Amino acid sequence: MASRAKCAGAVLQWELILLRVLYIASGSASELDYHPLLSRDLGYLSDEDYRRMSQYLLEVRRMLTALLQKVGADRFAANC
Repeated sequence: MASRAKCAGAVLQWELILLRVLYIASGSASELDYHPLLSRDLGYLSDEDYRRMSQYLLEVRRMLTALLQKVGADRFAANC
């Protein structure tokens, strides 16, 4: 019985770490929005490259958000 509790605790710890890493990645992706904008404004990126890069970043943020929701939902469903 203690082995099962230890295993459950390890899984919970892993899920919390994963959630924390995903939140950090999501914040970093949001911060990254500024870099292409600045590069475009300074003339290092064309408008087309800026739009394409912004679309990639938006897609990554959406994937991170979906993964965060999935991991968070699974974690809370398992504890109910």
